[in-house]
Amino acid sequence: MNWDPEQYLKFVEERRRPALDLIARLGAIRPTNVFDLGCGAGNITRLLVEHWPQARIVGVDKDAAMLRKAASTASPIDWQQCDIVAWQPRLAPDLIFSNAALHWLGDHPQLLPGLIAQLAEGGVLAVQMPSDFVAPSHLARLDAVVREQFLAAYRALLAVVYPRGSDGHTLFPFKRLFIVALR
Repeated sequence: MNWDPEQYLKFVEERRRPALDLIARLGAIRPTNVFDLGCGAGNITRLLVEHWPQARIVGVDKDAAMLRKAASTASPIDWQQCDIVAWQPRLAPDLIFSNAALHWLGDHPQLLPGLIAQLAEGGVLAVQMPSDFVAPSHLARLDAVVREQFLAAYRALLAVVYPRGSDGHTLFPFKRLFIVALR
């Protein structure tokens, strides 16, 4: 898939809010070697520089056009073109950050442990991605009866967090999944 940086940046605020929420969940960590996987046009990567100015920050993306856009603004960020699945850092990261990118990749049962294994001891994997009822990563091992029970319970919990308004609509039905894993 090829990305259009200008189209992508039309929704910069919609991508920014979950990234800020994910950063807030990380607390007072002080990483020195940070990688932003699926950095796109670099707008979220720049938030990482603001939050951890002492760190070496590297933005990683597969799409050349997105990286050209990211590099078009001067910054201390290193930009690397690489597919996340093939990515191998030279130095073990203290923080692997990924906002709204990993849901595009398959085989999460293999991918996520592989990313955690790349971390330095005590390093953190921080991921935000859309939460999807039909994502095979959490439904694949469930038989039909258990799957329906799981989905019914999940829908009920979401209805509490995202109640319908008097007009029958949910104000912001976009659900997100946050993962923060410590090695």
